Amino acid sequence: MKPEKRLAHRVVAGRVFVMDPKSGTLHSLSDTATFIWKELCRGAEDTAIARGLAREFEVGEDAALRDVRAFVKELRGMGLLAEDE
Repeated sequence: MKPEKRLAHRVVAGRVFVMDPKSGTLHSLSDTATFIWKELCRGAEDTAIARGLAREFEVGEDAALRDVRAFVKELRGMGLLAEDE
């Protein structure tokens, strides 16, 4: 799973901002969401992202995986993630 190709994103002061030209919406991501977004751009799977998130933010892997899956669900709901191939 990767972000839709139509999206533009930039890192500013360590945070990711995502522009959706289709809706005209600018999304400002939290630190956790920024970490997940960067990993999604690399094509990482949810379990690998959760392991990295757990290390980076010193949280349990189960909690990290729930957060990753919730964020991915939110991104899908907004049409910001490409369908799996």
